[in-house]
Amino acid sequence: MLPERLTTTEPALAAALVAYVDGVRTHPALPAGLLDACGARIAWLLAGRATGPTAPAAHRDGAASDEPTADEPTSDETAAACLAFAEQFVLDAQALDERTVGRVRDAVGDAGYAVLALGVGLMEGLVRARLAWGLPPLPPPADAPEVPR
Repeated sequence: MLPERLTTTEPALAAALVAYVDGVRTHPALPAGLLDACGARIAWLLAGRATGPTAPAAHRDGAASDEPTADEPTSDETAAACLAFAEQFVLDAQALDERTVGRVRDAVGDAGYAVLALGVGLMEGLVRARLAWGLPPLPPPADAPEVPR
């Protein structure tokens, strides 16, 4: 998740950063993979709403449509609540309201809400750093073939 440019620029912080990012991403207060899904949504929002694996499912085929809403249909209320929080946090954190925060707290509790808030801020910062350095908003999957430079 951390750009190599960041870890090589600040080697003294690299181990701590890796441990922190991994600790937040895998914290037991949130369902496995949920923070990564939020990171993908953040990448989609900040990278110009491109299609592809970082786009919400309804937008992966390149169909022209508006951005997804926080209430898009889903069978998983926890994911829907957390994705809505991530979207609002990135677009206008000052506009986060009691309804959005309440949905998250109802779904994952106070500890989950705290981890989500930290994680979403962390994911947003990492996506913005990657974009500023001309990197893809998210690293390629671990099993992706290596691309020559």
